[in-house]
Parts: sequence; C-alpha cells; structure tokens
Amino acid sequence: MDNDSTLQLQCLEMTTKRKLIGRLVPCRCFRGEEEVISVLDYSHCSLQHVPKEIFNFERSLEELYLDANQIEELPKQLFNCQALRKLSVPDNDLSNLPTTIASLVNLRELDISKNGIQDFPENIKCCKYLSVIEASVNPISKLPDGFTQLLNLMQLYLNDAFLEFLPANFGRLTKLRILELRENHLKTLPKSMHRLTQIDRLDLGSNEFTELPEVLEQLQSLKELWMDNNSIQTLPGPLAKLKHLTYLDMSKNRIEMIESDISGCEGLEDLLLSSNLLQQLPDTIADMVMTGAAGMSSWLSGMGAVAQLLQVAMAALTKQRFGRRCAARFLVRWRQHLGLAVETGTLGSIRSRVGTPGIDRTPCKGSSMLCPEPGFLVSSGQQWSEGFLAEG
Repeated sequence: MDNDSTLQLQCLEMTTKRKLIGRLVPCRCFRGEEEVISVLDYSHCSLQHVPKEIFNFERSLEELYLDANQIEELPKQLFNCQALRKLSVPDNDLSNLPTTIASLVNLRELDISKNGIQDFPENIKCCKYLSVIEASVNPISKLPDGFTQLLNLMQLYLNDAFLEFLPANFGRLTKLRILELRENHLKTLPKSMHRLTQIDRLDLGSNEFTELPEVLEQLQSLKELWMDNNSIQTLPGPLAKLKHLTYLDMSKNRIEMIESDISGCEGLEDLLLSSNLLQQLPDTIADMVMTGAAGMSSWLSGMGAVAQLLQVAMAALTKQRFGRRCAARFLVRWRQHLGLAVETGTLGSIRSRVGTPGIDRTPCKGSSMLCPEPGFLVSSGQQWSEGFLAEG
C-alpha cells in the first residue's frame, strides 16, 4: 500500500455522532465483503484530489466531508453517489461547481464556502431538496434564475461574495428562515422578498444601502436584522411594523434621524446605534427603556446600583438635560458591557469584566460633556450620576 493510500485511510475517521453504519478497516482480508458506509470524513488531509476509494460506497454514502484540503476539482464519479445528503468541501481550491451537481437529487446540505467558485450552474435547481447552502467567501457575482427554484431552501449563507443584486423572483424561496448576505455590493432588494414570511434572521451588514429597503417592513416574522456598516441616513418609523423584532444593528451608518414611530417595535431588546451622526434621539427611545414598553428595559433588571444609575441617566435624557448624541453613545456602550453581568448583577463582576476606569476623551457633538467609560461609572458610583446631571 503506497503512502497516499495510507494517509487517506488514517484520515478516514468515523464517529458515532455522525451516525456511522459501518467502519472502513484498512485490512485486505475484508476486500471481498461489501461494507455499508454512510459517512466519510477526509477533512484536513492535505488532499489534492478526491480519493477514489469513496466511489466504492456510492450506493450507501450519505455524508462526505472534504474540508480544508487543496482539491481543485470535483470528479464526475462523485456525482454518482446519488444517496448523498450532505456534501462539505469548504476551504479548498475549487474554481467551479460542475453541472453534474444536478445528479445529486437527494442532497440536503451543501457547503462550498472559502473556495474560488464564481457562479452556480443553472441546473442547481435539480437539487430540489436542498435546505442549507453555505457558499460564503467565493467570488460569486450573481445567482442564476434556477437558484430561485430551490423551494425547500431554509438557510442561505452568501457572505463576503461579489453580489450586486438578487434575482427579481428571489421571493420564491418562501421557506427561507436565515439569510446572510454580509459583505457584498447590494444596494437594493427585490420587491418579491415580501413573500419571505418565515424569515427570522437577515444579515445585510457591510453592503451599499443608502436607505432601508421598504420590503423589510413586510417581513413580519423577522427577529434579528443586521444593517450595520452601510450608508443609511434615516431609521424609518414604518420599521415599527416588525412586532417580533428583538435585535436591530444599525451601527456604522450615517444616520442623522430616528423617526419616533420606531417605538412600535414592541419586542426590541437590542438596538445598536453607535458610530452614526445622531445629534438627538426621539423621546420614544427613552420611553422604551424607562417604561418597559419594550424588552429593552429587561437588561436593566438584576443590576442593583448600576441599574439605578442608568435609570438616572435615562431620566436626564428624557428631560433633555444634556446632549442626545452623548446619551445614544452612553446607552450603546452600556448595553454591551452590562449585558455580560446579567447573570450575577454584582458590581464586582462588572468591574472585573470592564477593567481599568477611564473616560472617552472625545466630546459629543454639540456638547462639552465627555462620555464615561463603564469602569469610570462603576468606580465613581452615585457621585458620578450627580455630576452627570449637573453637566446637563
């Protein structure tokens, strides 16, 4: 047996976690027996080609893992494995996805991330049972029309690609629950996306949006929305139609105004607004925290003295006693740091997580007041909150 075959057999690890039916034994005495293998894992084996031994199990093979190798192409024989339900080939050197992929009619999960693949073949539509596609970190510039015929697709990951637009009939993928399109070149979304009534997580961060797409207001099941690192200038009130939204990241945009109707997001727990151009916040934002009208107030519970200081600061915000931009930065910073201490609610725990007290020396626009760092608030206690109000 040559060295390559020995290496391949050593890499062939079968685990009970992946529901192994049989185990491949590197022994010639078993060659005459037909073994039943459902899972093969050749990950991290420094392979340049798909091992030929795989094709001995084309009738029974259901999962194949070829992660993190140097494979440049997928051989035609591989697509005779028609029982295959999961094909995982991330972090290789693939430059294309063969049209023979259409033969894998039982495929449920496909991972081709971190390759050099430029497009999907039109006949990907023949893999009609596909429910999960991970194709992030590939130079994919567009999706073929056939892609929108994958009607069982529930999760699609296409982060860090070259997408400039989505197919007009993208809304046909009505079973989508998770859609991640971060780090592309998208400027708009197709109107047909209003049909994605089951989607609950949508990541459009680091694209080229200048306004929030109107179609988002119709995604009533949406729970998590990332729109960070775009060029959006306004947070529109109609977004309040998303009653189930719990997480909204609008940081690193160019937002100058938040419409007051945003308070209609009754379930909102996380609202990230850092690194924008805000000079004021609507009173309704303060009300969401102060009155408990939304879940945003829940993160204050169990915080003891620290929660009281935040309540004082929020009261000052409501009374407009100091710059609203400063208040926005204050809230965003504290939401991140204090969220780590919810389990204990102790000052000691918060202090140990935050570190050395200090002050952000960058003045808030329109105000001479400095935004305090969390450690500074913890160490200074009630005296700080009184000074915070006095400077207003």
